[in-house]
Amino acid sequence: MSNTKMRETTADILIAGGGVGGVAAALAACRLGRNVILTEETDWIGGQLTAQAVPPDENPWIDSHNTGCTASYRYFREGVREYYRRHYPLKKKYADVEDLNPGAGNVSPLCHEPRVALAVLESMLAPYRSTGQLKILLESQVEEIDMNGDLAGAARVRMLRTGEEITVDAAYILDATELGDILPLEAWNMFLVRKVNRKPENPMPCPEPPIRWISRRFHGFLLWIIGQERTIQLRDLRITIFGSPIKRISGRTDN
Repeated sequence: MSNTKMRETTADILIAGGGVGGVAAALAACRLGRNVILTEETDWIGGQLTAQAVPPDENPWIDSHNTGCTASYRYFREGVREYYRRHYPLKKKYADVEDLNPGAGNVSPLCHEPRVALAVLESMLAPYRSTGQLKILLESQVEEIDMNGDLAGAARVRMLRTGEEITVDAAYILDATELGDILPLEAWNMFLVRKVNRKPENPMPCPEPPIRWISRRFHGFLLWIIGQERTIQLRDLRITIFGSPIKRISGRTDN
């Protein structure tokens, strides 16, 4: 993949970080008809599946019960297996295995070479890149974001190899980096959530009514809308912490 050269451009969505999450976000946005620019600091998209050379960490029922993943991820998994069947000299008895594990490793049901994962991901994004709906800037980094109060404006992207600076004016900016690199660039009011021990003798402020104590093993996601009060109704998603269901999440960013 080659870097697309431009000095100023616009997009519906700018996604910083071309790992698994960034690629998934770009794919979903493109399917919805949005114009997307995806930045990636390395010369490969795919993160864990490619440049990090780590087999996918999957649940043990993903093949036997066809559960525990999205349709897009299942398409990727089958794409990896089909790539080996088509392009590698596999013996028939192995090629005919429905749940083929190309690397035959025991750490994952889908051990594979990083370059194969890269080829499959590129093929999934190819229809949108060919029409210009998706632009991928490899070896690039978002370094600055113009803020208008709590609203993010244009972003300055620097090409790491050439030093070229590109201004991207996007309606939405998504942080898909490994460490949340974009958040410090944006002067937003943000909530800070930390994991706590489930011990009543360690009190901490919590909203009313309290949601009891959150286990160290509980991991959640935050969603906020800048400068506006919103209530997220969890109608179709059931979340229970120690027997207490959570029905809604409310918050305001300027508190």
